[in-house]
Amino acid sequence: MSLRRRLFLLGGLTLLPVIGLLAYDQIDLRQNRERELHATATDLARDLAQELQRIIEGGHNVLFALAQMPEIRGGDGVACSNIVSRLLPSYEGFLTIAATRPDGSVFCAADKAGSGGPYPSPVDRYYYQQAVRTGAFTVGRFVRGRVSQTPGVHMAIPYAGLDESHGGVIFASISLDWLAEKMQRASWSEDRAISIVDSGGTILVRQPKHAEFVGQPFPPELWERVRAATVPGVFDAVSPFDGVDRIVGFVPPAAGPGGLYVGVGLGREAAFAPLNLASLRAIVGVALAAALSAILAHFAGKRLLQRPLEDLLRVTHRWRKGDFDVRAPESSRTEFGQLGAAFNSLAGELQQAMRHKDDLLRELSHRVMNSLMSISGVIRLQARKTSSQEAAEQLVQAANRVNSLALVYRQMHVSDGIEMVEISTFLHELCADIGKSLLGPEGACYVDAEKTHLSPRQASLLAIITNELMTNAVKHGGGATAKLHVRFDSDAQHSILAVRNSGRLPPGFDPATAEGFGVAMVSRLAGELGGQLQASEQQGEIEFSVRFPHIPAQGWAPDEPTATAA
Repeated sequence: MSLRRRLFLLGGLTLLPVIGLLAYDQIDLRQNRERELHATATDLARDLAQELQRIIEGGHNVLFALAQMPEIRGGDGVACSNIVSRLLPSYEGFLTIAATRPDGSVFCAADKAGSGGPYPSPVDRYYYQQAVRTGAFTVGRFVRGRVSQTPGVHMAIPYAGLDESHGGVIFASISLDWLAEKMQRASWSEDRAISIVDSGGTILVRQPKHAEFVGQPFPPELWERVRAATVPGVFDAVSPFDGVDRIVGFVPPAAGPGGLYVGVGLGREAAFAPLNLASLRAIVGVALAAALSAILAHFAGKRLLQRPLEDLLRVTHRWRKGDFDVRAPESSRTEFGQLGAAFNSLAGELQQAMRHKDDLLRELSHRVMNSLMSISGVIRLQARKTSSQEAAEQLVQAANRVNSLALVYRQMHVSDGIEMVEISTFLHELCADIGKSLLGPEGACYVDAEKTHLSPRQASLLAIITNELMTNAVKHGGGATAKLHVRFDSDAQHSILAVRNSGRLPPGFDPATAEGFGVAMVSRLAGELGGQLQASEQQGEIEFSVRFPHIPAQGWAPDEPTATAA
């Protein structure tokens, strides 16, 4: 991972506590807002229920007062009708006031529609049946007036006759349109709606858009949740009427005025809109801060960190390739500048030590070469004085092997503490030396080799292998008139040495099982190089080759791309 990416990651990590605190704060604010909305919705439902309770109590007081009048208790229809006719205009929301006899027939009535009767019996109405059954004041369910067809709800109370026996029921019809207008507020909207529902689950009042919903059944799945409740509460629901997600505070029928349900729903989206806006602003602020910190990390990191670090890396790569003359930028104002000065001081000391080491290695190589040349000369002298032809030949071959090693040390180049042998020059010199000692005027040795540097160990093994293959080629391929071709190819992974001359291989010849000393020695040395000796025959020529892994001299390598911190 690059340095700049680490800086970005560090900047991101520093923002994590801020993001965590912001998230915690937002969660806490939303939880508090949720609790606040629950409490507000419940309080609004209670306030609305209290207002409805006052309206119902007013109707109860009117009906209770009428139930005490002797004109009604005595069944005087004319006197009763005169009383309720004078009373009805005083009550804005009342559509009808009427009284029944014990059998349920209406004997006294007045209505604002001015129908004048006759009035149908209410014995099949819920409010009448409940009043007779309970003997108490009752609030009925949604109905449409049989005379006016106006949506309404009835309040009823039984009364006793003059003899204290059951006399009948006095009832009044309340206009739901009037009740809806009475409950209207400027704050009621799609996001803040109210509902008043009768004990049978039918909507009596709904604001806003009362006219669209009056008389409609309350959603059954919601009605089942509230009808069994005994105390005010709150629930969350998406309205099937308009699809608005609301927090609904309610007073259930068991605790509501006259057994009615009262609910107030607060739209969640509108209620949380200010908090969502504040959250958005906070998120945008954090995002801008993160973007600003990333920009600062990019430019500051590039100027203050990446460029100085790239300079140091570039210098160290040059040192790695042996160029100790290059120096890093120095500055006392920054830590990187001070580090560069320390690197430069170290490089100077290292360069001086490497030069001293180079001098020692060159001196050592020169002495080893002289020693090997001396040994080769002694062996050749011994060969000339021996009386055995076979022994003389063996001594000459030994001298050639030692001489090939001496050539390696003569071609060894030492620079900045690195020992290397340029193999192309070495092969040309070895070929010339073999030509002088083994070939006559008609013989020849050709070299086709790339300029490649090898380590002293690989070069030494390769020198003995080449000397042995060339000697065998002269011995078995034409003698002093032999034509030798030496080839050396190399890539980034492997090198190939091949010696070719005219001749034919014995039938079934295999270098791995050959009994000759020279071939066995070459096979062994090829194994030490990590390769294998192979022999092939093509168009009257024999080629011995060794393919082995190419290991450059330690510390020497082709130019590499400069590493950066990005």
